[in-house]
Amino acid sequence: MKFPSKKGLALVGAASVALSLTACAGSTDQPAAEDGAWAPEKNITMIVPFSVGGGSDLFGRTVASALEEVRPGINVTVENREGGSGTIGYSYFMEQAGDPHFLLPTETGLISGPARNQELLYDWETFSLLGMLVDDVNWIVASKDSGWEDWDSFVKEAKKSDVPITVGLPSADGTEAVPTKDLLGQMGIEVEPVIFDGGGETIPSLLNGDIDLMVSNAGEVAGQVEAGDFIPLIGYGETTIDEGAYDGVPTTGTLDYEVDLDFGQFRGIIAPPDISEEATEWYIEALKEAVETDSFQEYVSNAGLTNATRWGQDFQDYINDLAKEFVAVYSD
Repeated sequence: MKFPSKKGLALVGAASVALSLTACAGSTDQPAAEDGAWAPEKNITMIVPFSVGGGSDLFGRTVASALEEVRPGINVTVENREGGSGTIGYSYFMEQAGDPHFLLPTETGLISGPARNQELLYDWETFSLLGMLVDDVNWIVASKDSGWEDWDSFVKEAKKSDVPITVGLPSADGTEAVPTKDLLGQMGIEVEPVIFDGGGETIPSLLNGDIDLMVSNAGEVAGQVEAGDFIPLIGYGETTIDEGAYDGVPTTGTLDYEVDLDFGQFRGIIAPPDISEEATEWYIEALKEAVETDSFQEYVSNAGLTNATRWGQDFQDYINDLAKEFVAVYSD
């Protein structure tokens, strides 16, 4: 590898959010529909439910640019609405029901949030699922100043620690937290989660020594790993990256560990609830072309991702099956 449905519910209450707006380059003229087919009538807004600089943000911006490339004339603006481990962004996105001029770069938080918090007014069946584009791999990463050179040296030293190992995570019970607590617990290592709204906030904390570890995808910390500031200790799942700083770094799969929710995370694009079939098909066809662009494939390679596409109902079926695993873990 290279580098129960809740449609129609209204969100109750308001949340304070910080916005970061970035307009992708493009013409202000919208493409005209041909033969009565649907086409965007105004700018498209990509809602990222995490902070600037994290994995979801990088993915969302890459897709936005690729869509503009394959559909000249459209404008896709990226808007970050972080907070609540992604739930603020997803909740705002739900409120845009019926409007096909919004997109969201989704990941496993689409499932883990509502699976562990049934008070949320959305779940994985609420939205219009357009396509899964890639598989990502999560890694436990340490600072070069930690003194840990690899997984074995970390385990040896951390087991002797009199205080918990602090781990930067995007949520306390998500797909980064659950396997990390399970894995380190099996090693006899006590964990103290420190919650951030995305890698954009977690990376400076690890650089400053405020936390001991973070869980991240390869693309999120590519610059720090390449510079030698961060050291990948172990990855989740079966997939390895056999180049650069990741060459020879084990995964839970290669070490035959049995860990809860032990897999990478999907990354895909969704639309709000209740958009038309015509709009859905327009986006799916555009996304199929977007993933084939050189710019998107360069992103896949540099971020250590795997191409893994599923479209429409196939994507929804995949999510429904995955949700069963999450529900089983969180109901224990």
